[in-house]
Amino acid sequence: FLGCVPFALFDVLPERYRAIWEKFNPQGWANLIVRTTRPSSEEVEPEPPWATLVTADLVGAHLLYTDFPYPLDDVTGRLHISGDEIRIEDLMGRHGDGLVHFEGTARLAEDQPADAEIRVTARGVRMDDSLASALPPDGRGAFEQFQPEGLFDLTGTIRVEPTGGDIFYDLTAKLCDAAIRYAGFPYSITGVQGEIRMSPDRVSIIDVAGRHGPSRVLARGSVRRMTNGYEADLYFESDELVLDEELYAALPPTLQRVWNLLEPSGTLRTQTAMRQQVEDGVAHQFHRSRISATNAALTFEGFPWPLTDVSAEVVATEQDVEILSLHGQNGGEIGRAHV
Repeated sequence: FLGCVPFALFDVLPERYRAIWEKFNPQGWANLIVRTTRPSSEEVEPEPPWATLVTADLVGAHLLYTDFPYPLDDVTGRLHISGDEIRIEDLMGRHGDGLVHFEGTARLAEDQPADAEIRVTARGVRMDDSLASALPPDGRGAFEQFQPEGLFDLTGTIRVEPTGGDIFYDLTAKLCDAAIRYAGFPYSITGVQGEIRMSPDRVSIIDVAGRHGPSRVLARGSVRRMTNGYEADLYFESDELVLDEELYAALPPTLQRVWNLLEPSGTLRTQTAMRQQVEDGVAHQFHRSRISATNAALTFEGFPWPLTDVSAEVVATEQDVEILSLHGQNGGEIGRAHV
């Protein structure tokens, strides 16, 4: 029993195992097999030490790993404790409707730093506050930047390095009908599918696709950790992007000025490359957008002559806007602009 008895069991474990026990804080039930042996000591001085093997089959236990405090319930699986090694076999638990599976080994030689390598597989895990709170600071920052919601599957490896005990992880999340809203471009994308790869110094977005209403939106890029902040390089592409109030609110000030100048409506095709740097809490944002219109409408502020059936090509950066071409109609009249 891992609720009352563990205190007695905890007391007889070698000190180096107690640290691991405390990290996982197990509670609940387990079937224990303890084998302890030593060679005959009749002719050996001093007496040889005992060799102990502990096998614990968890039955509906609860775990909360202190370095990744994401609570798991209904935990089953096997732990082997022998010599300087702990083996984790087919350890499986639930968080809500999500299922998380672990395999791996931890080595705990005396007078040496511990090291471990754990393989993780998760299915149907929900992106929520509980997950965000469990992430290390860099991962939590990326989570806050993308404000994800929904479900994902996860595969990868978590390692505890023997030099300094630093935690390294290489995890790939496969999004399943998720939603994201990047803080630097707060435009909600739903029905998101794709992959996000995470390591301590980088989050990489690999061909993520979703929708905003009828608009299909593609995204890729990366967020890199810096000494005093982060740097993000992101690329967005959309066809039939609807010109609505949420899009206007998400645009950087330069593109909002263009919007106010042209008062557009309809749909656009857009390609946007964005870089955002945050250092010591100070943000700098750079972007370059190529905007194509094929069946839009607008009214130019400097010459308020409403145009329909507009086709246009526009390039915009944080510093200026260049209208490469603009064609439209006013009734039966055809208007053209080249700026």
